[in-house]
Amino acid sequence: MIDFYYQIDKLEGGELKVLNETIREKLHVPCEIGVSLKVICHLTAIIGENLYLPSYFIFNQCIRDLKASAYLLLSAHYRNAIQILRPVIENYLVALYFDAKCLSAQNEKEIDIAYEEFEKFWEGNYEISAEEWKKLFPESKCKGKRKLDYNFCLRWLSTKELMIDGIKRKVIGGGLKNRIENKLGQLNKYLHPSFRHMEIYKGDCTSCPATVKYDEKEYRKTVMLFQDIVALIIRVLRDYIIYFLPDKKDKLYEELKELFSLKDLEKDLNRKLIFSKELERIIGETKKMCK
Repeated sequence: MIDFYYQIDKLEGGELKVLNETIREKLHVPCEIGVSLKVICHLTAIIGENLYLPSYFIFNQCIRDLKASAYLLLSAHYRNAIQILRPVIENYLVALYFDAKCLSAQNEKEIDIAYEEFEKFWEGNYEISAEEWKKLFPESKCKGKRKLDYNFCLRWLSTKELMIDGIKRKVIGGGLKNRIENKLGQLNKYLHPSFRHMEIYKGDCTSCPATVKYDEKEYRKTVMLFQDIVALIIRVLRDYIIYFLPDKKDKLYEELKELFSLKDLEKDLNRKLIFSKELERIIGETKKMCK
């Protein structure tokens, strides 16, 4: 079954048919997702003005992946929309890891080493030595080199202190680290075998496994998790700009104000558009910052 316009019922069938009907019936509003994605794009563009940083390429791939997740969510592929989100977080952490190495370099030699390491990663050859791994994970029984992964990046970023404006700051603070770990734990459940997280297991799933079906409960659960993740990403990008690109703060605040439109739309449409506490929190913090 590859007919994306196939119709079993009004809200069941081909992906494009279900996408069209759910928007027509106002069962969801794409701006629930679109506004925060727009903000991420604009914050990434601010960072991208420094084209020499490794994150430029990785952040842009992350935007494409987030958009793919959003499309799957709107077209009722809820499980698959969630599965894409873990590699997105992993790639953001990798981008921050290499950027921090470049930005913390004390001399030309260290800068060259940082870029050589990124080139190795780009070519698929970058590895962490057993000694470096054990510095962060003393309990590890690692005896050889290991590939860079999100565990290492997150631990490194939450312990690495950079001197910024005469103040030592961790790239990712402890509170943010814990929230990222929590969300990664939730996302992991959708990558491994588990009937509880398979759509086909549920009684209200589509009658044909080759088609999709709108499910309000699944949609709300998935959009909440999606908003959680993009809010954490916005927080990471916000802190990045504040700490590493302080001359871009005015641009940062202007782009973050776009999030206020979600609150305005909730009032205009008289419906809930913000399902995530993380997103509510970042909007509240932005209002205080922009006063």
